[in-house]
Amino acid sequence: MNRINTYNELIIWQKSVELVTEVFKLAERIPVEGSCGLSYQMTKSAVAVPCNIAEGWGRENARSYAFFLKIARGAVMEIETCVQLCHTMHKIDSNWLDALRLKIAELNGMLSTIIKNTKNKSGKNF
Repeated sequence: MNRINTYNELIIWQKSVELVTEVFKLAERIPVEGSCGLSYQMTKSAVAVPCNIAEGWGRENARSYAFFLKIARGAVMEIETCVQLCHTMHKIDSNWLDALRLKIAELNGMLSTIIKNTKNKSGKNF
């Protein structure tokens, strides 16, 4: 098995960057006026996911890494909520909603698995 040397080699980081792209596409469809900051909140949360994965990796400690992954997972939940609100406001159709939900669920599952696997490690063995 090849050792991963940097956070941008992580599949989870790459998938989170893909989600950022999708969220920004959605945010472009939401007018600033009358949106109560939904577009801003959604894009801010999306950017937080790969940033927290990278920051946790940079801490070089499994416990710190898991901490930042938990923050990333919380941001994924924010994205999920914002996406649902966009659907409720008729900014996206059900097909787009379902596609985003699949990406979100996959990323959430990956985060949960890595958090569980790093929870009790003391060194950088992830």
